[in-house]
Amino acid sequence: MKRVLVVEDDVRARSAICMILSNAGYGIIDCGTVREALMHLDVIDLSTIVLDLRLPNGHGRKVIEELIAKRNDVPVVILSGFPQEAPEDSLVVEILSKPFKPDDLRAAMRKADTLAESIKNLRSTTRRLGDKLPRN
Repeated sequence: MKRVLVVEDDVRARSAICMILSNAGYGIIDCGTVREALMHLDVIDLSTIVLDLRLPNGHGRKVIEELIAKRNDVPVVILSGFPQEAPEDSLVVEILSKPFKPDDLRAAMRKADTLAESIKNLRSTTRRLGDKLPRN
């Protein structure tokens, strides 16, 4: 099961996001602060992050910066009332404005799944090629 980290401080919005994703077959880890989100970045099987930008103890940009520093294989879907604040980064696959439509979130998750699978395949191919290189 693909696991998604949902970072949203608005309890009602977080509940709606979690319900949509759960109904789509995702496992959910949810939290409401930057601090909590940073604690979850090392989850091995984390497949995607759904991220609000304005959080009580910091900006969602901090989560993306830490994610890039720790690992660069987890796509990010941003849900924000302030989409103009979204950082431009290769891991950000979609920026959705609040309020969002459930179908738009599901479509963004399909994009994220495709990117995650491409990254996984690229790493696997790179590893296999590396194994075939002569060692000095």
